[in-house]
Order: sequence, then structure tokens, then C-alpha cells
Amino acid sequence: MKRKIFLLTLALLSLLLVQTATVALADGAVITSDSSALPVMPEYGANPDLPYYTVVTTQVKSANKYKDVISTVSANETLTEFEVICHYYTKSPQKVMVSFVDGKLTTTRTTNDRTGESAPTAVQAALDQNIWVPTSECSLPYTDPAPLFSKPTYVVAGVYEEDFVRSNDKLNGLPCLLDDEGLAQCKEPGERQGTVEALTYKTYFYAKDALDGNALSHSTPIEKTAYVYLPYGYSPEEHYNILYLLHGGGDDETKWFTQVDGSDQPDKRGSALNILDNLIASGRSEPCIVVTPGLYYAKVADLVPQTSNAVTENFCYELVDLMRVVEDTYSTYAETVDDAGLIASRDHRALAGLSMGSITTWRSGIAASTDYISWFANMSAGPSQNESLAESYITETIIPALDRAADQGHDIHMMLQFNGTRDQALPPHVSAHKALLNYMNNSDVLRLGDNYDFIVSDGGHVWSAWNLYLFDILQVFFH
Repeated sequence: MKRKIFLLTLALLSLLLVQTATVALADGAVITSDSSALPVMPEYGANPDLPYYTVVTTQVKSANKYKDVISTVSANETLTEFEVICHYYTKSPQKVMVSFVDGKLTTTRTTNDRTGESAPTAVQAALDQNIWVPTSECSLPYTDPAPLFSKPTYVVAGVYEEDFVRSNDKLNGLPCLLDDEGLAQCKEPGERQGTVEALTYKTYFYAKDALDGNALSHSTPIEKTAYVYLPYGYSPEEHYNILYLLHGGGDDETKWFTQVDGSDQPDKRGSALNILDNLIASGRSEPCIVVTPGLYYAKVADLVPQTSNAVTENFCYELVDLMRVVEDTYSTYAETVDDAGLIASRDHRALAGLSMGSITTWRSGIAASTDYISWFANMSAGPSQNESLAESYITETIIPALDRAADQGHDIHMMLQFNGTRDQALPPHVSAHKALLNYMNNSDVLRLGDNYDFIVSDGGHVWSAWNLYLFDILQVFFH
């Protein structure tokens, strides 16, 4: 009898503790040891260092499509700090920390993948669902996906090596961490700010004409706008190096100058602009003009898919049209803007791009425009999104183009590759890199550590990574 009374008392105390915990958590919160009460089962284990977990399904946009993402959300005692584990934009699970900051759910630490952008939505869904289970009752073992901030290294044939020493000191000094202190300082508005001007130019919709049978038929005349950064103190009496900087798929010509890392804030000065201002003011970058064109023609985008190879392979023709207008308007090293003038000034011209812009840099730049350009940088993409196709494109198209450039006396001053340990575009980019390493074994057109390198950051397919890569590029190009 005493035992029954003791057990009944213990049960009542347990119920009281659960009720007390429920009140402490949130109004109407349900604490249950029955994980089957959750509407969806976990794909990943819950963090045992936190007392509660739940599982939610949210929709996120990827490649212009929405997909369901299952997130395991672990929480502290008061539901104010959370860990989210899910697989959103990479091939492996990612961990993100979310907290209430000034009453708003905010990503506080992330694996630097786009998982961080969707994590607050998952947490809010968890709070709305309000069914919590002790983490000790999670049916799956917990495995920490990875340290939140791991120090990356340089890539050599797809292997990360800490101690690879390159012959170019400027390459050795490039930062590869998103929280680099020098980068953070350069993202703040500088005292000497350059200006941005819109420049309208006439060209042709070469991608459509190519699909119609002849890229150079000039059947579809169009008018487009590019944006031009002029450094502080720009003078038409001086000559300036010039960088043509390409955006990614789904974006447009405004993005590079309006992004404050992960968010588009047109009312603020974009991170790239502050980086340019501060590097030039400190003498770490040569004063240069930066031009951001749009890759496709939005007014008739339904005629040609934005990610079509016709866009990335035929932008080379529009690029020349753009060069002629830009360098006739502003003071560069091109004495004339005919072919002879552009070829003579190639050592003062660079092309770089992110994601789809990187594919375009491969296909319309390195493959087709080495007579006009001698500095290249590819961010977050090889020449294809497929590993085997990326490798074959290097072998069949890029290497012959590099050999032709060498035969014409057109040296490659620099070709830099950038990608992140958490970027889904890393594998095909590494495949392209391996093919180029094989080429370098029998050719000195590209020289590893001298005028070529592959630099890996701790980032994902995100603006914070691309701003880091721009930060690096500006400290190497034109020096």
C-alpha cells in the first residue's frame, strides 16, 4: 500500500513538473514523451545538450522551385535559443543557431549555407506547432554535422592541404574566412566613396539569335543598362584598369552593388561598393572601374531560359559591344575601342562572375575572349553544374582556347578559382580544377601558385562568400 502511495505521489510530482515546464515554455505548449505526436519524424537526431526537440516541415525556394524541407529543431528550456539541423542547399546536413534578438528570431551562428536563411522560418513553424519532446526520446542518434566555422584550406586536386606554398606572395596572403577582420572593416562605409552610374548601351539578343540558327545574324536589336563604379577622385585625364563583374542566375545587373551580404538593400551602400572604396583608399587595390552588366534580356526572357547555354556561351559578343561603349565613355587604357585598341589594352581588363556568371566567365570569357582580357576569376561554379561535363569542357574547349591565346602571344596574367567548403557548386568546380592541373603538367600557360590558384573559403553559395572573393580579387588583379 505504501509503495502504491509512493508511486502515485511520484506520478503527481512528475505531472506537476511537466505542467510547470509547460507554463515556463509558452502558453499552450505541449510537452510529450511520445514522439509519434509529432506530425513528421526526424531525419536527424536532436542535440542532447538541449532539453527539447521537435520536427517541422517548411517550404523553401531552390532553383526557382519550392521543396519541402524537414528540420529537427532543438530548444533550450525557455524556447529562446534553438539549433536547426536540415538539408536545404547542400548534399549534407547543415546546423544553424537561431535566437530571439530584440524579440525577433535571428540566425546567430550558421554553417554559412543558405540553410541559415530559412532557419528562422523553421523555428517559427516549430513555435506555432508547439509540440515538444525531450531530446532523450529522439529516435535517431545525434551527430554534429560539422563545426560551425571550420578553417578551410587550399585545394590541390580536390584535396585540402594546409601547407601548400605558392610562388606568388599575393596569392599566399589571400584570406579565406568569411569573418576575416580585414574584410569586416572593409564592409563598413568609407570616407572616400566612389560613384555608380547607369549606362545604357545598344546590343543584340545574341542568345536568341543563336537558338534561331546564327548568333551573329544581328536579328534582334535590344537596349540594356549596365552599372559603372567610378573610384573616388575619378578623372578623365587618368587611365583606369577595368573589371567586368557578372551576377548569378535569377539576379540582374544591380545585385553586386545593392547586396549587404545576404540581403538586398537598395537604400544602403552595398558591401561590394564599400569593399572597393576602402581597398582603393588604403592602396591595397589599384583604382579601377567596375562594370556590372545583366546576363540576359529580361523583357523577352520567356524566349530564352535564363540558365540556357545559349546565354552563357554567346554573351562574349555582347561583352564586346559593352566594352566599346563603356571604354569610349570612360577613361581606360584603351586608346581606341576597335579590335586593335581593345586587344592592345587587354592587360588592363578583367572578367569575373559568380555562379551563372562564373559559367559565363568560363564559356564567354576564357573560351572566347582571351584576346581582349588577361585577368579572370571564377566564383562558385565550374563551366558546368555536372562534374564529368565540367571536366570534359575544360579538356575540349578551355585548354585549346588557352593554347590559342599562347600562340597569339596573349598571356594569362591571372586565373583564380574560388569556392566554399559548403557550396553545392564545389564538386564540378574541383573537377574542372583537376583537368587544369593535368594540363599544367605539360604546359606553362597556367602555373599553379603563380598565375593560377583555387582558393576555398568556409562559405556556401551565398553573398558573404562572393564578397570575400571580390575582396581577394581586388588585392591581386592589376598589380
